Amino acid sequence: MPQERQEKPVQKKERTDFMSPESSARGEQPSTYFVQDRSKAERERLTVQDQMFTHNMGGVLPEQPDPTLFHSILDVGCGTGSWLIEAARTYPEMTMLVGADISIHIVEYARKLASEQGVSDRVKFFRHGCVAHT
Repeated sequence: MPQERQEKPVQKKERTDFMSPESSARGEQPSTYFVQDRSKAERERLTVQDQMFTHNMGGVLPEQPDPTLFHSILDVGCGTGSWLIEAARTYPEMTMLVGADISIHIVEYARKLASEQGVSDRVKFFRHGCVAHT
C-alpha cells in the first residue's frame, strides 16, 4: 500500500532586498514596484518607452470610435504619467485625468511632467498602492 506523502506548510517570506533604505524610509512597500531603479535616467527612459508604445499602438485610445466622449480617466499604475499627459494634450475635452502609482518618486516625476506640459490643472497624480496584502 503506497504511503501518503505529507507536505510541509509553505512559509511566505517577504523579500526586502529590492528596496533601497531611502525608498523604505519613504514608506514604499518591498517587492511591489516593478521598476526598482528610480534614477532620473531611468524615469526619462520609462517616459520615452511609454511614448513609443503609445505611438506604435496608434495614439491615445485608438480603439475608441469617439474618445471625446470621455471626460475623466483613471490610470492605475500610471508610472511616469506620460500616457495621461498625452491624453490631456490630445483631447482637451477630458477635464479630469487621474493617475495612481505606488512609487512616490515616480508620482513626483509625473507631476513635474504634467506641469511642464501645461496640463497640471486637469491631470493629477497620487501615490496609491492597488495591491492587497494578505
